[in-house]
Amino acid sequence: MAAKKQGGRCVVVGAGIAGLSAARTLREGGMDVLVLEREATIGGRMSTLTFSGGVFDHGAQFFTVKDERFQPLIDQWTEHGVVQDWFHSQLISGGSSNPDGFPRYCGTEGMSSLIEDLAEGLEIRTEADVTGLEVKGRSCTLTLADGETINADAVILTAPVPQSLDLLEKNGLQVNKRDKELLEGVEYSKCITLLAVLDTEKSGLTEWGGLRISGDYIDWIADNHLKGISEKCAVTIQTVPEFSLDYWDNDNQDIANRLLDNAKALLLAPAIDWKVFRWEYAKPLKVHPYSHIAVKGAPTCLLAGDGFQGYRVEGAAISGMEAGQSILRQFS
Repeated sequence: MAAKKQGGRCVVVGAGIAGLSAARTLREGGMDVLVLEREATIGGRMSTLTFSGGVFDHGAQFFTVKDERFQPLIDQWTEHGVVQDWFHSQLISGGSSNPDGFPRYCGTEGMSSLIEDLAEGLEIRTEADVTGLEVKGRSCTLTLADGETINADAVILTAPVPQSLDLLEKNGLQVNKRDKELLEGVEYSKCITLLAVLDTEKSGLTEWGGLRISGDYIDWIADNHLKGISEKCAVTIQTVPEFSLDYWDNDNQDIANRLLDNAKALLLAPAIDWKVFRWEYAKPLKVHPYSHIAVKGAPTCLLAGDGFQGYRVEGAAISGMEAGQSILRQFS
C-alpha cells in the first residue's frame, strides 16, 4: 500500500549515502522528495568507476554494522541481493590482520550498487549546484547556479560541513553559537587515490584482496578482482593523509609513478592504464556529536551527513535517516 502523503515537500541537497538515506526515509514516510546533486553522478565516496575493463571502488571500500539503527538498511540490501560479506578480519597497519569474525560488507557489483538501490524511485537531479537558500518559517527557496529557483517546505543539507556552512553564511543563515563552534571544529583529511588496471590476473594481496599498509605513501590497497567486482585485475590505492597534503598539487603522472613504484612488490605487474583522483573531504577527523542539527530559527532546515556522529558509512546513513525522521515528525 502506498504511503499516505503528508502534504510536505523536502529538498535534500547531496546524493551521497546520507542524502539518499534521508530521501528514502522521507519518501517512505509519505513526503514528496527531490534530491539535488552538484556532481554529474550520485554516490559521493560510495562510488564505483569502470575504465579499461577494470571495475573500481574508488572511495569507501567496505563498511561495518555496529549500530542497530543501520541494520534495516542492510536487511533491505540483502533482500535485494546488492550487498555481500567481503571479509572477517581487522586490518592492521603494516599489512597484518586479526581475524575477528566480524563482517565487512561491500556491494555485489561495487559500492555504487548499494547507492543505486537506495536511489530507486527517487526524484534526483544531477549537476544541480545549489548557490542560494532562503528560509522564512516553513517556506524554503533554493536557487541553483543557473538561476532556477525551487520551493520546498523543508531542506536537508548533507554536503561536507564546510560546504554547508559556506552556503548558509553566503545567504545570511546560521546555526546556534554552540553548534557553530562544534561545526567549525569538524576537520577532514584529504586523500589521493590511484586506480590501476594491471597486466596480470591477480595481484599479490591477501586472499580477499584488501591490505592496510599505512606507510609513508600508501594507507590502503584493494584488489577489486579478488574483491569480486572486476573481471580484470584492478587495484585501488589510497594514500596516507601526509602524502596527500604533500603531493596534492603535483601532476598526476608524478603521483602515479610514485605510488606504482612504492607498491610494485605487491602489484606483481605493471599498470596497463591508471587514473588519479583527489578526495578533498575524504574522512572527518572530528565530528559533531549529534546526528543532525537545525538552522537557527528554521526547524525544517537541517544539516546532516558524515560530519555528524561518525565518519563511517554507517554513521552517515544514520545521520541521513534521523534527519529525515525529524522532518517527518514536524509534518505528521
